[in-house]
Amino acid sequence: MNSESSAVPFRWLNVVILALAVFHSGGVPIIEFYYLTTALGALVVLRFFLRGTLPTTALLLYSAAIAGLLFAHFVLSDRTQNPKLYVLYLGYAVIALAIVLHYMHSADDVATDFRDALVFFMVWSFAGFLLQFPFSDRIGTYAKGDYEALTFANLFFYPRFAEAEVPFLHNVYRSQGLFWEPGIQQIYMNALLFVALYCRPSRWMAWGAIAAVLLTVSTAGYVVLLYVAGPWLIGVVRRRPAFAPLTIALAAVLVVAAMINWTEKVHGSGSRSAQARETDFRVGMELFREYPWAGIGLSRERMHDLSAMSYLQSQGGPLKPEEVEKFKGFTSSLVYLTCGLGLFGAVLFVVCFYRQQLLPEWPLYWLGMVMLCAVSEPILNTPLFLMFPVSGLTTLLMPRAVGLPAAQRALLDRG
Repeated sequence: MNSESSAVPFRWLNVVILALAVFHSGGVPIIEFYYLTTALGALVVLRFFLRGTLPTTALLLYSAAIAGLLFAHFVLSDRTQNPKLYVLYLGYAVIALAIVLHYMHSADDVATDFRDALVFFMVWSFAGFLLQFPFSDRIGTYAKGDYEALTFANLFFYPRFAEAEVPFLHNVYRSQGLFWEPGIQQIYMNALLFVALYCRPSRWMAWGAIAAVLLTVSTAGYVVLLYVAGPWLIGVVRRRPAFAPLTIALAAVLVVAAMINWTEKVHGSGSRSAQARETDFRVGMELFREYPWAGIGLSRERMHDLSAMSYLQSQGGPLKPEEVEKFKGFTSSLVYLTCGLGLFGAVLFVVCFYRQQLLPEWPLYWLGMVMLCAVSEPILNTPLFLMFPVSGLTTLLMPRAVGLPAAQRALLDRG
């Protein structure tokens, strides 16, 4: 995984694949879900065909290991699971594995490609945010299935209501780029900030990512921003003490903005979302206590039913219509995976995520950032984020695999 990747042939295809993986993991539903998955898989196959880097034996061995883990979990967890869902997750994992194996067996640099893919979404979000001002009269409704948003030309998307929570953003739509909502946008912009600060440094990309996070006006986004930028800001103050007042002022602004947003979410117009998240967490912990070791399986429908029954038992009465709205499915990846995988599966997932070799710089800090984002959004069970535990799993299964490049073996030794 050489950082000098500018001369790598077909590098643009690497960026396209990772950009599509990002869009698959939280993008606006402008493309049918299964078409999107098929397109992602087809591009991965095309990449191997163009470069001839497909390690067939490794792909089959690791795929078999992942299939074995999923089958064991299917057998040991709650028996009312839908096997088709496990097949879908196996497909996600194989796509993630193929991407990982490509970077393991080539000179391409995943950090640079990932950064450039995220820059595309950053630029798109800036364009969408600015276009709302001259074309405010042309912004209309976009609806597909259960999803509703506002759009300009079906290319730029906005939340359904103008922002009124923060004084400097009255009657201005929050930035959400090409993603489902601003809360998803902030995850990828904070990821870009992490890569631009600690993996493949770029000052203008880092400041652009900070601006993109600020425009989401996301409580979680501001908290994650402080987490990601914290070591960098501390380093700036140590090198240049004169910047200490400015750094403290910036941190204070973010804290105040996050507190204002939090108050609005808990007591204001956003209270419904906060109540749903609180219900998800409380019921999720109840289910974890009932199914601690192997979990209740990965079926969201089954989890929905069990959470509703658990809530009924605690309340001693039927659910009211407004209470049913709280059970659309867990919004937290951590709660979903903890309940679904159980203790053994969750620990294995976290250990493998930590041992990933795609972004080996500051692996524990990267894990912390992703888990912090996963508290409020369902992101971990997607091909993009499965790349990281799959990468770590390869170091657990065959850390001395024959045929790996010397540079890759060195990385595995470091892991």
